[in-house]
Amino acid sequence: MNEAKGYNHLVSIGCTNVEFIPVSSVNGQRTPDLQGDLAGARVLCEVKTINMSEVEATRRTSGAVGSITLQLPDGFFRKLTSDIETAKSQMAAYDADNSVRRIVYIIVNFDDNQHQYEDAYFAQINYFIAAKYMLKIEIVFHIKPPYYSATV
Repeated sequence: MNEAKGYNHLVSIGCTNVEFIPVSSVNGQRTPDLQGDLAGARVLCEVKTINMSEVEATRRTSGAVGSITLQLPDGFFRKLTSDIETAKSQMAAYDADNSVRRIVYIIVNFDDNQHQYEDAYFAQINYFIAAKYMLKIEIVFHIKPPYYSATV
């Protein structure tokens, strides 16, 4: 289902001929999820999801009391880095042409299920991305707004 969000993003930025890439392995690397055309240029998109931590998932299923902090944990940034690097590798293995526009579309589900601290978290994520990546890749985040309550 999350790949559909990536598909919708490509369409929203004006891509045409958007299609899902069949799951396979190229040179030992998995393929990206989507491809399309934008103003005559090829666009690749890999969708990644960062879910709540295992600690939070266990807390919710056990009914235990927990707390949410304003600072994202190191584990979140390790997962983010891993997802970005994996997506970059997938897209490069699929098409090494430097003129290809590459997008990593990341869906984030914080431990803070109401996304109360979304603004603070997003500032931390932006700082991390700016400090770490001199990009030939675009990173797009799909983050629910604060106090989001729909269950879709």
